[in-house]
Amino acid sequence: MAYPTASDIRAKVPVLDKVPLDEDVLVDLIEELVAEFQGIAEEYRGVAYVPRTATDVFPRASTDALLLTWPQVTAVTGVTVDGTSLTVDELADVTTETWGRLYRPVGWHGDITVTYTHGLAETPPAVTRACREFVRAKVLEQTGNGPRNVTSYQDDSGWSYRESTPDWAAGRPTGLQVVDAALNSLPDHRVPGVG
Repeated sequence: MAYPTASDIRAKVPVLDKVPLDEDVLVDLIEELVAEFQGIAEEYRGVAYVPRTATDVFPRASTDALLLTWPQVTAVTGVTVDGTSLTVDELADVTTETWGRLYRPVGWHGDITVTYTHGLAETPPAVTRACREFVRAKVLEQTGNGPRNVTSYQDDSGWSYRESTPDWAAGRPTGLQVVDAALNSLPDHRVPGVG
């Protein structure tokens, strides 16, 4: 399973077909919002929800272990030390932990570049649900004529309302309650004290 496509989202959120946008514009907007959600969700929970490739650079390293940016490391595909690639035999001595630690008995010395694949093999259902809700809310917000960025208002009957706003420290990465609740139901993969 991966992030939902524009057609997946439209199939499960039929209200989007009523949005007064040209077909191509709507699809482009949905795709942009899915990409935006991916960035928010993965940074917030500290893990890629689909397999990805990353490259980390460690200038002037002098240690026996490196901590990669992303956890759920599935393979180290290349390492250079001062511009020279490690051989297959040298790579065989490197111990890789899924949480992102690369240990080398002889240590890491110099400018190190590590290319690796990371991420979950299957996107959790909570992530795909949250993505659909994020896209639905943002498309309707962008195409509606309601006020933007309102923190509170009072209607004609005297009821007061306060809109939720993003605040990562308060557990609201998007400000959309149903989306934030889904993301907060997932494990946090960040290494404490890093990032």
